[in-house]
Amino acid sequence: MLFSTLTAILFPLSVLGSAQVNFYYDNNCKNYAGTSYAELSGGVVGGPAGSKSMLFVNSDPCYRTCGPNLQFCKNQQCNAYDLAGKYGECKSFTNGVWAKESCGCL
Repeated sequence: MLFSTLTAILFPLSVLGSAQVNFYYDNNCKNYAGTSYAELSGGVVGGPAGSKSMLFVNSDPCYRTCGPNLQFCKNQQCNAYDLAGKYGECKSFTNGVWAKESCGCL
């Protein structure tokens, strides 16, 4: 019981099954703005107001699939996006930055 309580405190459930995304106030991922978690449920996340660039730090491994799909979204609906080729790849768009993660083959 103590172990599960400590685990829940040290590693919140919202982090499980999600990708960590860092957002930045500049166009080249230098001026840190904050962190969000793109959950596998398919929701789109954005950074703090004024964020201009982003990068994926890590993600769920998506076992038994083609792997995680880490999407740099060009709009809040994420109906236009670029796929991240690797962790740490910085991306910036003129109208804002959003992120989404899913498992499977695109």
